[in-house]
Order: sequence, then C-alpha cells, then structure tokens
Amino acid sequence: MRYFKFLSLAFTLFLCLESVGQDCNIKNKMRPDGSIYYFMDPVLFFNTTENQIYGGVVTDKESYFLTLTPRPFPPKSKGNKLNKDLFITLSNQKEFKLDHFDSQYIDDTTLVIFYLIGKDALPEFRDQDIESVKLDLGTDKGVQTYQFRLHKSALKQQLVCLSDQKK
Repeated sequence: MRYFKFLSLAFTLFLCLESVGQDCNIKNKMRPDGSIYYFMDPVLFFNTTENQIYGGVVTDKESYFLTLTPRPFPPKSKGNKLNKDLFITLSNQKEFKLDHFDSQYIDDTTLVIFYLIGKDALPEFRDQDIESVKLDLGTDKGVQTYQFRLHKSALKQQLVCLSDQKK
C-alpha cells in the first residue's frame, strides 16, 4: 500500500504538466525498498465545464496500470469505497474491463484511481486509441460514459514508450 502512496504522490506532482505530444520522457521514482516504478506526465483526456479526467500509465516493469484522476471527485467518505472496475472502449470498438486496483486521496486535494491493465490486453492497448471509458465515481449518477476527445492516443504512446524502455 505504501508503494502506491508514493506512486500517487509522484503522479499528482505532474498533474499540472499536461503533456500534449508525448516524447518518451520517462520519469521514475525509487521506492524505499529499492524498487523503481516508471511513469510519464499525465494528460487531459476529457474536459468540460463540469468535469475533467487526467490519466496516464504507471509500471513497475511487470504490471501496467492506468491511472485516472477525475475532477470533481467524491468526498473521502464515498471515494474510499470506490472499487468498481473500469470499462474502456478502444478505437477498434473492442471493450475491455480493467480491474480496480486502488483508490487514493492525496492531501485531500486529489483522487487517483488505479486500474490494472491485463497482460492479455496490452497488445491492443499499444495499438489502439482510447474512445471512451465507463467510470463509476460513487455518485447518484452511477456509471457515466466519458467520450475521450483529447489526446486519445496518449495511453497508446505511453505504453509503447514504457514497454520499449523495459527492454
């Protein structure tokens, strides 16, 4: 659990550095146990006057996680109970379920949700853009579908960069 607190903190530090053209600028953080995780600056996927969703990929070279930071986000009393999986549709119209891995609040100002990208889904995620996600933030609205209009290829680009770096 401590691993993801450090990971979440690193992710939050880069929220203000919205990246448009990902150029494989890979960052890393060392955990107290000496292991390292890798990430790139998060990008803005969805933006309206009411909602924003930032996201990116994080890896420890074994597992890959999609991180989403929604705004606004629910209060801690509801957010700490978030455990719903994410459904993501790619540009080839295939839908994938990403297992909820963790939800964390950082200094009560940011919620970061981690979803595990299954190893069997990685090839498609490296080749396809994001079209939409179905996200449940524990509100009265239930599951909401967000059509990604901004930086649809960012997830694909980050996965390619991070997996190339792995070699």
